[in-house]
Amino acid sequence: MANKTIGQGLTRGIQEVPQHLDARTQSFLSDLRENVLALRAQQTAPSIPTNLHVTPISFGNILQWTRPVNADFSEVLWNTTPNPATANVVSVGDAAQYTDNIGQANVTRYYWVRAGKNNGVRSAVTSPIAGKSLASGTAVAPPKAPPAYQMGNRNQAATGGQGPGNTIYQGGGRRSS
Repeated sequence: MANKTIGQGLTRGIQEVPQHLDARTQSFLSDLRENVLALRAQQTAPSIPTNLHVTPISFGNILQWTRPVNADFSEVLWNTTPNPATANVVSVGDAAQYTDNIGQANVTRYYWVRAGKNNGVRSAVTSPIAGKSLASGTAVAPPKAPPAYQMGNRNQAATGGQGPGNTIYQGGGRRSS
């Protein structure tokens, strides 16, 4: 689990104290587990993020919000229906912005943001906000992978030789014929 915290790891790792350990070690691990559970129960959730807004862009949406000062990280929840219970969760670290690259135009997604603390406690989610990805502008296409680099031209430029379009390379210089 990517978002497992130290506290969760401690409590999960020692749910059952191994019997092969001596009594003193077993007692220590049992006390440690109880202390971790008690500390986690005393933790307060961070405040709910505020000022959530969405900006539709070509083939996606940009979300921005104000992150609470008592939060360690933020999570964006998104769904194609206004139901946070079945939403996808994206951890964005301590950022207060997320770009959802949908890859298609006219797709409506609903978004929520919540704050979290490293001890595993999360805030409630924000009110939902919808964003609908835009079509690209005239003569603009979705981003494509860059073309493969032509190693032959680089080597010709370094050693001398003829490149594409009758360009002659001489010792790193170039002149057209």
